Amino acid sequence: MNQAHYESSVTLQALPLAPQTAWSAADAVAVVLTRPLNEAEWRMMREFVRGVTAEDMRLRFGRPLDFRDETTMRRFFDVNAGTGEIVCMLDAHGEIVGVLHRILISPCEAELALLVRSDRKRAGIGETLLRIEIARAAGCHLQTLRALVLYENTAMLRLARKAGFVSRRMNGPAVELELEVSLNVGAKSAGVRPQ
Repeated sequence: MNQAHYESSVTLQALPLAPQTAWSAADAVAVVLTRPLNEAEWRMMREFVRGVTAEDMRLRFGRPLDFRDETTMRRFFDVNAGTGEIVCMLDAHGEIVGVLHRILISPCEAELALLVRSDRKRAGIGETLLRIEIARAAGCHLQTLRALVLYENTAMLRLARKAGFVSRRMNGPAVELELEVSLNVGAKSAGVRPQ
């Protein structure tokens, strides 16, 4: 990471997170965590989860879950060093407004899960997180990204398709999506659809 850029960012200096990589974008900062969350980060994550409606949680996880239960919270939002990472989008106040979780499922492929705070949906946060993660996946030499999205989650399906994901098959009430990273990273980062 460019240490000078990190230290010059007033937004990052005020945060209780220990970022490993950061990018600035408009009124937000994305922070990548490749290690388990510390207690200050867990407090921020719990606050983020409180800002997501039960319906948005159901659309993301496919069923209602009780995130007041610490075991459930940590199961779905923790990072296993070496096999996963979370990209958190933080607003100008240092609050988490979106998270994208990446978990390796083989040495060359990973599964993604994306969640945006309910009051901040349709503001470009999900797309920014997805584009950051596609670029990171390319940098890690991953070949394939996968996601499982409920067929009724039309907003997420549109976003995934916009980013280059294609439907592979139905899996119960969900659609399995796949992105071949090398075919999409250059064109998507430039905002151009591959030929």
